Amino acid sequence: MTPVPADRLPCGAVPADLLTQVTEGTAPRDPAHQWSCPHCRAALAEFEELWTPVRELAAVLRPAWLC
Repeated sequence: MTPVPADRLPCGAVPADLLTQVTEGTAPRDPAHQWSCPHCRAALAEFEELWTPVRELAAVLRPAWLC
């Protein structure tokens, strides 16, 4: 078995790509994989939880009516 690089999840996904997906609201590269992969699902859930306060603060600092 080939070792997984330290900058990747056990499934081979790059966490930075998943973080970008959450922060920028982009579509997943491989939706079927993310839907079924416990590693990607856990990372996405963690990133979503961490990013939620940032979104909430941004909404307060820049209300939708100003855009």
